[in-house]
Amino acid sequence: MITSARHNVCGCFAVITVLIGASVASAEDGGGTQDLFASSLKALGALVLVLALIFIAAWLVKRYLKFLPQGGIRGDGIKVIAVRAIGPKRSIHILEVGGKKFLVGSTESSVNLLKEFSESDRVEVLPERSDFEDK
Repeated sequence: MITSARHNVCGCFAVITVLIGASVASAEDGGGTQDLFASSLKALGALVLVLALIFIAAWLVKRYLKFLPQGGIRGDGIKVIAVRAIGPKRSIHILEVGGKKFLVGSTESSVNLLKEFSESDRVEVLPERSDFEDK
């Protein structure tokens, strides 16, 4: 999302640059400084409008896409039940794939299967403990 927004902003700047260049060219042809100012003002207004639309779209996506299934739009069958950080760039995950549950450990360089739960195993996710509870 951020990358596409950056591409959109860069594209807008490119369009604005072309518009300003065209304005300068028409001003050199005898259009006068008034036409240059009006064209630049129009270009600036278009830039503000496009940036506002990008920010509104980003806000809408952030607000309403959280209601989509956790596996994404397709619902690819992988459900993340819980994730806990156990250190810098280290975490454990409980995943459900096709009705089976797995405990997976991930580090910066690898992902390892720690345990495959059987149907008889009961997986209970405990609430995350706060550091303030110790004090």
